[in-house]
Amino acid sequence: MAKNTWSTDDPGIAATLRRSRRLFQEHAPALLHHARIAPLLDRYRQSIDLTASRSLSLGVPASCAACAGRGCLCCFEGVERQYDEYLLLINHLLGADGQRESAVEAVCHYCGPRGCCLVAKHSFCLNYFCQDVKLALGADSATGLRGVVGAELQCQWELERVLMPWLWSAGQTAHRG
Repeated sequence: MAKNTWSTDDPGIAATLRRSRRLFQEHAPALLHHARIAPLLDRYRQSIDLTASRSLSLGVPASCAACAGRGCLCCFEGVERQYDEYLLLINHLLGADGQRESAVEAVCHYCGPRGCCLVAKHSFCLNYFCQDVKLALGADSATGLRGVVGAELQCQWELERVLMPWLWSAGQTAHRG
């Protein structure tokens, strides 16, 4: 693993977080009580919990946090820039604010001492396993975990399919800042 050399004080990430928080402040009550969105959020949360439980039992978060604690990056520089304000809004709706409880050496903006501080993750973050994790998991465990991840991503897609048109109709996708 290579030592990371970039800063997580990226102004683009800060702006994206601000936009997601604005969307949350403006729309959380409506979204959390929406007849179609609320059940999809619940189903997505259950799927996330299943993935997290399976990952935890296989030791994946501990491996990733240990690497991050050493300032190593195994996936690719800037992966946190893949998170847009809509996936971060979903995180807010699920109770994650996108802020680490304390800083560790710069690896990923969303990585803290206990690993990722997000609940809803980008597909890359869920699907990527470094060589060390692949070896530790073994083929059968990796395949089983990927199946659970696939179900989680399906729930994310179903939620976004309803959430995005709702936001568009509310006029919330046109302005940034």
